[in-house]
Amino acid sequence: MPSGVPFLQSLAAGLAAKLGDDLPRALVFLPTRRAVRALGDAFVEHAVGQGDGVALLPRMRPLADIDPEEPPFEPGELVGLINPAIPSAQRRFDMAKIIARYHENISDIPLTPTGALSIADQLLSIMDDAAMEEVNLASGERLEAIRARASEHYQNAAKLYEIIQTYWPEYLAAQNMMEPMARRVALLNALTEHWTAAPPDYPVIIAGSTGTLKATAKLMHCVARLKDSAIILPGIDRNLQTAVWDNVTEQHPQFSLKRLIAKIGIELADIKDWSPVADSKTMRARRRVLSEALMPADSTDDWPGRIAKIKSEVSGNPFEDAFKGLSIIEAPSHDSEALSIALIMRDTLETPKATAALVTPDPALARRVKAKLRRWQVEVDYSQGEPLEETQLGAYLGGLLRLALDPENPVDLAFIAKHPLTHFGAASGELGAKWQQLERIALRGPRKSLANLYANQDRLRSDADKDAVVYLQPFGACIAEFAAQPEQLAGDWARSLAVLAEQLTQNGAKDNSEAQQSLLWSGDAGEKAAQIITSLMNHSEPLGMMGAREFCDLFASLMRGKVVRPRYGMHPRLQILGPLEARMLEADIVILGGLNEGVWPAPPASQPFLSPAMRRALGLSLPDRRFGLQAHDFAELASNPNVILTRSQRTEDGPAVASRWLWRLRTLAKGALGEDGARAALQSRKPYLDWAQNLDFISPEDVNAMSAPLPKPALHLRWPAPKGRELAVTRLTQLVRDPYAHYARTILKLPKLDPLDDDIGALQMGIAVHDSLEDFARKFGDTPPENGVEVLADMFAQQLSTLGLSREMISAERPRLMTASRKFMDWFNTSRAQGWHSAGVEVTGELKIDAPQGCFTLTAKSDRIDQRGGSYQIVDYKTGNPPSANEVKAGFDLQLPLQAAMLAAGGFNDIRTETEHGTTEDMVYLSLKGFNQDSGVTSLIKKDWTPDRFIDLAIETITKLIAYFDDPEAAYHAQPRIKFTNDYGDYDHLSRRAEWAKAGDENKEPSA
Repeated sequence: MPSGVPFLQSLAAGLAAKLGDDLPRALVFLPTRRAVRALGDAFVEHAVGQGDGVALLPRMRPLADIDPEEPPFEPGELVGLINPAIPSAQRRFDMAKIIARYHENISDIPLTPTGALSIADQLLSIMDDAAMEEVNLASGERLEAIRARASEHYQNAAKLYEIIQTYWPEYLAAQNMMEPMARRVALLNALTEHWTAAPPDYPVIIAGSTGTLKATAKLMHCVARLKDSAIILPGIDRNLQTAVWDNVTEQHPQFSLKRLIAKIGIELADIKDWSPVADSKTMRARRRVLSEALMPADSTDDWPGRIAKIKSEVSGNPFEDAFKGLSIIEAPSHDSEALSIALIMRDTLETPKATAALVTPDPALARRVKAKLRRWQVEVDYSQGEPLEETQLGAYLGGLLRLALDPENPVDLAFIAKHPLTHFGAASGELGAKWQQLERIALRGPRKSLANLYANQDRLRSDADKDAVVYLQPFGACIAEFAAQPEQLAGDWARSLAVLAEQLTQNGAKDNSEAQQSLLWSGDAGEKAAQIITSLMNHSEPLGMMGAREFCDLFASLMRGKVVRPRYGMHPRLQILGPLEARMLEADIVILGGLNEGVWPAPPASQPFLSPAMRRALGLSLPDRRFGLQAHDFAELASNPNVILTRSQRTEDGPAVASRWLWRLRTLAKGALGEDGARAALQSRKPYLDWAQNLDFISPEDVNAMSAPLPKPALHLRWPAPKGRELAVTRLTQLVRDPYAHYARTILKLPKLDPLDDDIGALQMGIAVHDSLEDFARKFGDTPPENGVEVLADMFAQQLSTLGLSREMISAERPRLMTASRKFMDWFNTSRAQGWHSAGVEVTGELKIDAPQGCFTLTAKSDRIDQRGGSYQIVDYKTGNPPSANEVKAGFDLQLPLQAAMLAAGGFNDIRTETEHGTTEDMVYLSLKGFNQDSGVTSLIKKDWTPDRFIDLAIETITKLIAYFDDPEAAYHAQPRIKFTNDYGDYDHLSRRAEWAKAGDENKEPSA
């Protein structure tokens, strides 16, 4: 069957014409089940086209899965000759057990079940390859002969393989089972022997196979000599010269066919073209050009001469003919490549009955294209499917497994509680609503103990909060019980996981629990998950006892290896296929996507146990063969009448290299047509890439620049109850720097929502330090103990523990806590030596300000105020960077000057000054960061900037600020002062700052 010809349509038409009434008696073998289904449809379409109302189909079988209990075998014909195949899960787990025992004897480092399975898969792939090549690995003379020359790594790996190749066949024989691939080969060989001895009396057709499997090649050799039978090969390249054909290697697309033809024992010239064939001048030219483009590397030195020869042998311009219907799109990024492909597929739907197919081995590209098509409500499935762990059910089971390792993780608990699968005996959404309430009252911010919350639920403020905790306590207990299980077999873990999943997903209807459970394990993903659980329950005993972590890793690995493929719901006119599924593809437009090196062709898989030399010595296949098979797929697909080749020029890691096939094709086009001619010939017939780049483009002329928000709430809303016209000095900094943030937080009452399971950050560290220093001062006063550094550090640690920091994290923070403690004690001792003593710790004060709309009150809580005679020193603890003196002078941080003003006005009731007004001598920031060893003491009082000057500045600034916001026309601007903006403001998303901040000077709002 020549490349580019609709394979299945031509096969159906040809078989119907050649076999006539014998068609229903015929037996047709095809490479895959998908091809079998598609050929059946092709026969029906042919019958309809011929005006027949009924189509009698031949028997059709996939070569990859011959059943010994159905034709061409008679039932019972192979009883006792072909043992059943060992179940896949049992095979993997038993092999992993052998590997684990071997590892125990050679290493003190434990091997996890997941690690043992990973090694087992590598060894089993070697066995599969040996079965395909019909190599007897029980005899290791050839391997032993080259072991001495191999590296130490391969020598050790080969030693393990020696143990396997001796023990494993004995184990299978004792179990009366066979290797799956060995059984498949045995069935094919048995059929060959059967037909050689007793040829069938009906036509046999083998179509579309390249005979990669030796047993398949032998069967094809047999069928080629049967009466009324035929072998239809896919895409023989008749354009290769004899010298080139004789020297093609594993990487060439014709290598497998060349080897098959030699096995059958015929000459290339004796192979006939299938008829009827819908061929054309363009298709013949395309095949010729692709043959040249994929020529072996050592045969491309005379491309100019070959180009000239092709032009002289073919009338017209064969290169222009070849590139009709063939185009290349090189997108700048993955996203634009996916959008271009989606536009091609969407454009296809504009033509009635037209079809399009994307073929790519890149699942990421397939997912992107699926997502892009959804903007037009077009749903297309990907034939290669997706890993089970990425499905909704797989993610749900993964969340349960993570909870087995950390049953109080609020992120995973929230994921399970809010998941649409979770009901826990309640109506849909009820558990999620209760969890939302629990989040609000207890789980936002650094992690808190749920056990403590359950134990102290009486302390909660509202009945609704208490009800939520009572409601959710059994949910948490159910998960905790699962996580608390001791080491056990993987099968027991799997059973417990299934029970937990069924318990959590059971809805409120009491009479349909069985239906609910069956629903959990139904569907494509449910069936795959049930297969894993069943296989673990039935076959995982060889893996031995394991804890929760080992089981979680094991189950996640098994889910990753299970692919959920769609069986229903494929779009009738659009397809996204892998190269294997696309063989014998028929579509009006074929898109070959992801044509970059490392993607298509993909590099060969790593071979940790046998080097290429070892594989060659043993007679196993070489990794290079996969390049040849991929090249054949590419050549067949690129021969279709309308083909678009796509790639992205960049990946997440940087510039990408074009696929070798694409590079060769483009180079050949340039040599034949010139730079400009090649560009024009390979340009897509419609500007899909331009469409993709302009699809969401908006011209600057059509954009109305966004201006900054200017909320102007009514005066009675600006200082909301219960405090009214009152403001804490700690909130003053936000009001000065970002009035909009103050508006959103205070007036709109939109406090920042902390993340779940948040890290202990600067805020929590500050709270812990302040509370510890307050306790330290109240307990010891001005006479701390001799080991004050250690005592204070212990108090820091205790406060962090109260906030939820684990012992491990506190231990890691211990050096920083000691540094902060030492800084405080050094300052404390120096201050005492200078005559200062404590006048008050965490004392509150207030200051009255006259304002246009009435008296305004400022409040403050001072970290520490020290006294020396009639003078005072105001101290502010900082666990972050203290404000600079310039920031204070500019009015951006007036906390200490305003506290000095309160002290001068007698606003601290707990501090009785010796004079009518308290005189501030110093204002000090005490930095208690644990990052460095400096003193951390910063005084605001410098030269001419006296305390009185700071106090006057503070009163003047705050008076003007309150007067400004007492004006009904005054707006709350978002970060109006350019020099002191914050790139990560909590309310920037609400004010849409990213939209208007760069709009230009004409849209910039004046400073408040």
